[in-house]
Amino acid sequence: MIVATLIATITFAAGFTLPGGYIESEGGHQGMAVLSIPEETDNKGNKDIADSARENLHNFVTEDGIAMVFSIFAVGIYFLASFPNSNKKMARAYLGYGAILTMAAMVVMVFAFIDALQVCYTSLFFLKISPF
Repeated sequence: MIVATLIATITFAAGFTLPGGYIESEGGHQGMAVLSIPEETDNKGNKDIADSARENLHNFVTEDGIAMVFSIFAVGIYFLASFPNSNKKMARAYLGYGAILTMAAMVVMVFAFIDALQVCYTSLFFLKISPF
């Protein structure tokens, strides 16, 4: 239950601290994520890198949300398993489902981390392994 709670906390915080930061200058885009603004090119004129960063940011947000939902469900299932119950088989099933959801959240969180690295370091070839 502690691991699932930590995953929920980390993924929740990561949803608010997006890779690339936020736009602080006054204007119509103030407060938006830097990499979510539809720019034609990056600051060096490379359209492919800008598109890749935007796609990886979208993947990061999606995977981060999935990991958070899995871990919140796992915490809920662990909470249900903690109630006194005469049916031990049901309690074991709750613990098994919670463990599966926790493991799934950890796997998806790793993919979210890889996508966050791809957003920030687009030139590193070994980061091109994300299946999403």
